[in-house]
Amino acid sequence: MADLPDPHFRELIHPYTGDVADARVSSHGFSSDFTAVITSEQGVFFARPCSTSPEADGIPLSGKS
Repeated sequence: MADLPDPHFRELIHPYTGDVADARVSSHGFSSDFTAVITSEQGVFFARPCSTSPEADGIPLSGKS
């Protein structure tokens, strides 16, 4: 699917979705670079990737700012 961000994202969701038939990308989202409704062999899913790293969100792990 050309609408999905990159091959790494596809690999990440594949165990949960199976093969993706369609991805309808949202034209906007709150605090996200990508949101989509994905139709796959496992059903319909809403996808909104988010960081799991506090440092990626600008929060230093050391507790110092």
